[in-house]
Amino acid sequence: VVTSFGFRLHRVGPTVYGGMLIYQGDSFHTVVPEAIKLMEKSPDELFLPIVLSTAPPAPFLPREMHGNKMIVIVGGYMGDPKQGEQVVLPFKHLDKFKVDMMAPIPYLSLQSLPNEFNPL
Repeated sequence: VVTSFGFRLHRVGPTVYGGMLIYQGDSFHTVVPEAIKLMEKSPDELFLPIVLSTAPPAPFLPREMHGNKMIVIVGGYMGDPKQGEQVVLPFKHLDKFKVDMMAPIPYLSLQSLPNEFNPL
């Protein structure tokens, strides 16, 4: 039984550099290992989880991706957005990506991005 816990808050935003990079699923063996290597060298302010999913019929995805496997790198840089753009740049060159939705974005909007793939 847990009766208490302590945690430390960190100020973030209001604007961060974040969003999604979406690759075709057949790029898995290129994108994922290279993304892991880049993350190992990245600053602590960067978080970019990798999501493997089936592409929904969303308007921001090319029609040919709908219903096919995709790799989504979603997240952001929790420091200066201009620095974040430079930190994220190598992730845009892992393979030929289909969708680049990385930009300065309100932190609260970044937190709702996964809802596009999990509407429940």
